[in-house]
Amino acid sequence: MAEERRHRSFMTGQEIAETFNNQEVLQMETRLKDIETRLQETHDRLVATDDWDELEELREASATLREESRRLLADIRKAKEKFSDSIHFGKTN
Repeated sequence: MAEERRHRSFMTGQEIAETFNNQEVLQMETRLKDIETRLQETHDRLVATDDWDELEELREASATLREESRRLLADIRKAKEKFSDSIHFGKTN
């Protein structure tokens, strides 16, 4: 009985890995949403501007945000695949 209570009071290695992975992925997804918001704001400004200098700045900012978004999506996929593989093979780290 005491052993059972002690076991329930500690997270298993798999639970720790799931929690860590979920937090890591959630942070990346939050960053991605921020990038998407900034990208939409940049796009809205692009459509509204008549200033050629600002237009060029906004185009560059948009390209940078799209590239950052692609890298972050790749990182999210890798983190999810790594975690999925570790659970499939019984590994937690």
